[in-house]
Amino acid sequence: MKCVSPDYHAGLLNFMASVKNYFGLDNEYDTLAEADRFLAEKPDNVFVLLIDAMGSKILEKHLPADSFLRSHTVRNITTVYPSTTAAATTIFLTGMAPVSSGWMGWMEYFKEVDDFRILFLNRGYYTWHPYDDHLIEKTIVSQRHLPTQFKEAGKEMRIINPKFDPAGVKSIEEMTERILTYANTFHNTYTYAYWDEFDMLLHEVGTDAPEVTEDLRRIDKAVSRLAERLPAGNLLFVIADHGQINVHTEDLTDHPDLMDTMIRKTALEARCTVFYIKPGCEELFERLFKKYYGDAFELMRSRDFLKKYMGPFKPHKRVSDFLGTHVAAARSNVSLACGNERNLIGDHAGLTEDEMMVPLIVYRKEGDKI
Repeated sequence: MKCVSPDYHAGLLNFMASVKNYFGLDNEYDTLAEADRFLAEKPDNVFVLLIDAMGSKILEKHLPADSFLRSHTVRNITTVYPSTTAAATTIFLTGMAPVSSGWMGWMEYFKEVDDFRILFLNRGYYTWHPYDDHLIEKTIVSQRHLPTQFKEAGKEMRIINPKFDPAGVKSIEEMTERILTYANTFHNTYTYAYWDEFDMLLHEVGTDAPEVTEDLRRIDKAVSRLAERLPAGNLLFVIADHGQINVHTEDLTDHPDLMDTMIRKTALEARCTVFYIKPGCEELFERLFKKYYGDAFELMRSRDFLKKYMGPFKPHKRVSDFLGTHVAAARSNVSLACGNERNLIGDHAGLTEDEMMVPLIVYRKEGDKI
């Protein structure tokens, strides 16, 4: 399988840097030239619609070249690594690289409670134990970090979420209608709109199912209709956080000798897996992992993973805790479980091109086709 490394000079992080730069916020990252070009026209409002899991390869597989989304794709860019929602979408809420914000994956190990927390849900990953403390928000960067920056700069940032938010929308059509309402109501604002149901569909049915084609056509139609009615002077970006790939899951607990080298269960992601290995067992673990999984993963010591895949940025103070001793990055269609049930058909967080490449789709009014 073709694999792709994250580009931290012309990728998803840099797209967000362009938005921050345009609105006069502090920015330490390179900006994305293509985004800068359209922002230089000084649009009245800027809208970013993020369709979770709508990777470049999935678009190419399910929509024709003359569809709205494909015909307005300026280029394909890499997402961050791991190629997963918790790392990528939080860029749009923190304005920071995952390694700096601490938002690196679906679940991270918190030594304070000796448990693996699902960051979005504040629950134990293996136990499903609910927590009512504020440990996550006290430990890693708040998802309100970027909205607060906008407010402090005297700018407006609006967020449109799906139905997990009590004020959210229930369909992609309702989301595009709300974007249109904002475009007709506000001026000189930034709106981030996030749609999650496409990702959930892919997890359930995989990347090849006819339901995927049907849902993408629906999304394409809704965005096309939005563009037709968007007032002049507004700029619309459509983007994704990652793609997906069809996977099969293997359970680490099928290998007791491998498990014996581990201090605790695994963390982060099923396709970017963090291991905590007992002191003195590192080389044995590496040999056993190679024996059982061959080249399906790139297994690295955590310090090497950090340098190779997380970017040249200042790491969050808890990164060494969160990344354990070793990280295995998927280069195949294998996902890893650790005694937990995983029935996903489609998944992400690996290094394959299908997971790493996302489209940069741009529309501006007045018939200026990109």
